[in-house]
Amino acid sequence: MTTAILQPFARLRARARTGILIEAVGTLAIAAGIFVALSFVLDRTFRLETGYRAALLVLVALVGARIVHKRLLRPMRVKLSDDELALAVERHDPPLQEALISAVQFARVVDAPTGASAGAAVGESRQMMQYVVGQVTERVRRIAFGGAIDGARALRYGALALALVAGVGAWIALDRGTFKLWFRRNVLLSAIEWPRRTHLLFIDPVLRLPQGDDLTLRVTAGGEVPEQVKLFYRFAGGERGTESMTLTGDAEFRATLTALLEGVTLTAEGGDGVTEALTVEIVQRPVLTDLQVTVEPPAYVGGTAESPTKDGDIRVLRGSKLALRARSDKPVQEAFLLVGEAQRLPLTVDADGHTLRGEFVPAQTGAVIVDVVDRDRLGSKAPPRLFVRVQDDQVPTIDLRLRGIGSMVTAIARIPADLTVRDDLGLVSVSAWHRITGKPTAPASASEQGEPAQLPDATPDPTQAPPPVPPLVSDAPIPEPEVEFTPIEVGGLEAFVKGERELITSVTIDLRDLGKTQPGHMLALRFDATDNFGPGEAHVAQGEPAVFRVVTAEELAADLQRRQLEQRKMLEGLLAQHQVARAQLDETMSPTAQDPRAPQARQKLLQLAKTARDLGARTGTIGQSYLQIVEETLNNRLLDASAVRPMRERVVQPLAQLSTDDFPQAAAATEAYANGGQDDLKQVAITICDSITRKIQSILAHMQQQEGLAAVIAGWRDFLKLWGANTDEVRKRRGEAGSEFFGPDRDDKDKPPTQRKDGDKK
Repeated sequence: MTTAILQPFARLRARARTGILIEAVGTLAIAAGIFVALSFVLDRTFRLETGYRAALLVLVALVGARIVHKRLLRPMRVKLSDDELALAVERHDPPLQEALISAVQFARVVDAPTGASAGAAVGESRQMMQYVVGQVTERVRRIAFGGAIDGARALRYGALALALVAGVGAWIALDRGTFKLWFRRNVLLSAIEWPRRTHLLFIDPVLRLPQGDDLTLRVTAGGEVPEQVKLFYRFAGGERGTESMTLTGDAEFRATLTALLEGVTLTAEGGDGVTEALTVEIVQRPVLTDLQVTVEPPAYVGGTAESPTKDGDIRVLRGSKLALRARSDKPVQEAFLLVGEAQRLPLTVDADGHTLRGEFVPAQTGAVIVDVVDRDRLGSKAPPRLFVRVQDDQVPTIDLRLRGIGSMVTAIARIPADLTVRDDLGLVSVSAWHRITGKPTAPASASEQGEPAQLPDATPDPTQAPPPVPPLVSDAPIPEPEVEFTPIEVGGLEAFVKGERELITSVTIDLRDLGKTQPGHMLALRFDATDNFGPGEAHVAQGEPAVFRVVTAEELAADLQRRQLEQRKMLEGLLAQHQVARAQLDETMSPTAQDPRAPQARQKLLQLAKTARDLGARTGTIGQSYLQIVEETLNNRLLDASAVRPMRERVVQPLAQLSTDDFPQAAAATEAYANGGQDDLKQVAITICDSITRKIQSILAHMQQQEGLAAVIAGWRDFLKLWGANTDEVRKRRGEAGSEFFGPDRDDKDKPPTQRKDGDKK
């Protein structure tokens, strides 16, 4: 009887456990479905990184563990007693009215051993208990024990689990690749990417970049081309940033990061496309130091190798050899010279990989760059740059500066000059040349030559045939043949030393020693020089000829007298201006006076000081011009040194002193008065001005005296010329009357005393 009542409870207990299991599986299926849907949507949309996907997977695992614990393990550990099951059945079947629970409890008492009192309370009847148990036992088959369990709920969870399984199966069947990719990314946490509509790829990615260079990145877009692509960068130091890329073609984007100093990791994103991460490493370029350049001149020069002192700019003679040596701070793979725009010359790299050397002969002027390529295939950071100026062997230069001589000279003049000859490699010879052109004027009289003039005999000789009649010629002038330059001995060239690069000396050409020039001639003087040019013929330099017109002493004296007069007139005008300035200085009020015109007075005084300086400069110019006249007088031998000395001492030197001392002192005193206003300063300035006036007046008097002396000399020369002309006329007439009646020496008595022969005492 007891067994019949308890058997349904055992089956009910098994069904309850089955329902718990189905409900737990269903709940897990729901959680798994949510995870699949959520992870698929999030990962497909946002392309989650591995960390986020791992976090989501861990979260789902925790939720699943909680479901298993709450829905399966904990309910399974609960032991369902018969009483609880009976109560559950009665709750589902109210007509039982606690009969089932009573029968279950009475059955335990009835089945207890006889005499045991644990099951029945005092006063309870066992017969009544047996009766109740018997009644319920008869009704067991009619009691709906299954109603105590919510079978529909278990059915729903089971159906839901089957539906999810079916959905996943259908997904696998319809799109196995997508499911596989989802499973690998969200379950196996693989880094494989979801397929994209836009494909972005770095073009020619740079993995190593020299420090400080610009990095230009190009990205090509495939598939659906986005309107905009952004470049994301993260420097090694932690700095992050974004740069918008520029569309430069149909599907190409470009961006430049300037002057990179540290490594950077880059990605480009546009649309749903993302490039692979690009890591750029920054490397140092090689630096070239200790550049040494040695220049070896050509053999014909005979010099030794030299190192240029000026960096970057090297001047070499054509044919010279340049030897270079440098050192790199990094091992280099290749070293070379870039000469000009296209020539590339290799250099030798030592075994250590740091030292490079080489040599070459520059053919033309241009830039020379020393560069290397290191083992990272990088060139030098700042390759040394040289500018080589290839120079040809220069022709010697000749500079002749005349001293104390003008363009008009006498036939007995002395021509002094300063000669400077230079050559870049060395001089071989320096020589003087001259040329005389033109025709002399009328033959000089006996008084000019110091001896009787030799006149042609006017009496025709009957034994001689008449001279031939010259042929008729046209009126066109016949060009004269060009006269060549011929060598001449010049004093001062003995200072020349063969092989020297420079000759600076004073030379003198004495026309009296030359003995070829006459009034009317044109004299040209020239200096030539040759060098030691080796590759070909020596260079011959011809200096600029100095051309002189040979005139008579009278012509030159007249010209010098005219110039003396011009300088005196200029000095007289200067004196007049000085006296006006002195008067204005005396009349100008003190610049510190209590008068509204005091500022104008100060400006006036400053202007007078400037005028004094200008007059001093003009005085110096007059002195130099007068000195030139004195030097020409002496060098043309119009006067001797004793006659010229007073002109230097009384005219030239005082004019120089006025220019360098007196006028500057007057200007300084005037400025001091303009700035201070003291009367004693004004008096000092006036005193200096008066002293200047007296000195100029004295100089003018000496000038007039010298002009008078020059006039006397000119008159004396005119007298000598007239005397000689008369003597020639007398000699001519005597020749016509018969010179046999007169001795040749009788003419000496007609000569002026200055032109008689030394032995004649008459």
